[in-house]
Amino acid sequence: MTEYERFAARVVCDVQTRCWIWVGGINGGHNPRGYFVTDAGQTVRAARYAWEQAHGKPLGERHALHIRTCPNTLCVCPSHLYAGTELDNRRDRTALQTHCAKGHPFNEANTYWRPEGRRCRACRHDAVRRWRVS
Repeated sequence: MTEYERFAARVVCDVQTRCWIWVGGINGGHNPRGYFVTDAGQTVRAARYAWEQAHGKPLGERHALHIRTCPNTLCVCPSHLYAGTELDNRRDRTALQTHCAKGHPFNEANTYWRPEGRRCRACRHDAVRRWRVS
């Protein structure tokens, strides 16, 4: 069995989302990622391996990132991936986030921007109120 055949044997296609779901080795945690061991014994992210096989070239310092319409971290479908930087990844994550940690919506009226990213006006208002009371 070739390396790519071993990889393909660990992928299940979801006909509704058109995702290729990785069912091989997965790390734990709240944001799971698939991992694949090559014939050379190197452990690589499954999405990275899929992207490199589909495009025929290594990613180098870039990462295989999911397009915004595919938030499934176990998807290895090459058409759902793009080569991007860590900054691209942070921007995508911010764009997908619709609410702050306390559940307030990130909309035009409730959002302001700081150099480190967007912030929630309602949370800021609550923090100022707590500070004034103490």
